[in-house]
Amino acid sequence: MDSERTQDVPTRGRWARRAATMLVGGAIAAGGLAAVAAPAHAAPSGCTLTNQWTGYQATCTEGDGLYRAYARCTKLIFNSPALPRRVYYNEYGEWATPGAGSISTARCPSGAWTEYGLIQYS
Repeated sequence: MDSERTQDVPTRGRWARRAATMLVGGAIAAGGLAAVAAPAHAAPSGCTLTNQWTGYQATCTEGDGLYRAYARCTKLIFNSPALPRRVYYNEYGEWATPGAGSISTARCPSGAWTEYGLIQYS
């Protein structure tokens, strides 16, 4: 029995070394892939946000990311004989690329008005 164990130990050691080598190699490869930097993107800049009363309009003149207008809208709903209740809507404009003439508009539903607006970036 001792002779069998003696023969198994080198085999086990060889497999352990192979497994360790594969694990270390995989970790190095994964780290190498993670170290590859993504290309830099300049966030949109030169942006303005204009309240349109029934929505918001966003424009950005520079950068190579995306942007869009966001509007938080409110509407009063009258259900007779109850008191009016306030309903909120989140409205979004289309994603746009910065540049001359680039506009994103978030419009509130009919009868609603804006509470506030933002510019979202991607």
